[in-house]
Amino acid sequence: MEEEVRKEVQTILDMVARWKVFWFGEYRDPASCPNIDGPNDWIVDEFTQLIAGGDYYHQGLVLPYLRRLHQIGALTNLELESILERIYGEIQDLRRLLGLQDAKNGSVEGDK
Repeated sequence: MEEEVRKEVQTILDMVARWKVFWFGEYRDPASCPNIDGPNDWIVDEFTQLIAGGDYYHQGLVLPYLRRLHQIGALTNLELESILERIYGEIQDLRRLLGLQDAKNGSVEGDK
């Protein structure tokens, strides 16, 4: 991976880590917020959609960019897989911080 691409990828990983901290800050105790369905699943869902896309964040802000880097040859398959594993780890970490069980599927896109 070229140095410029490495810097861009690190910026993305740092950004995802900051988003995780922000979304954990949005944590609400279900007992004190009776209008929220489920035990804070919505926080992980919003965080994942921000990364990968979904109902609210249609395309996501991270995966399309990483896919494009891969398509133009700036990232190898192995590099892309490694980056996605790190991002998936951030999602799983947020789930654990919120006291939720790990997702059954094991990918960023599978968490949507």
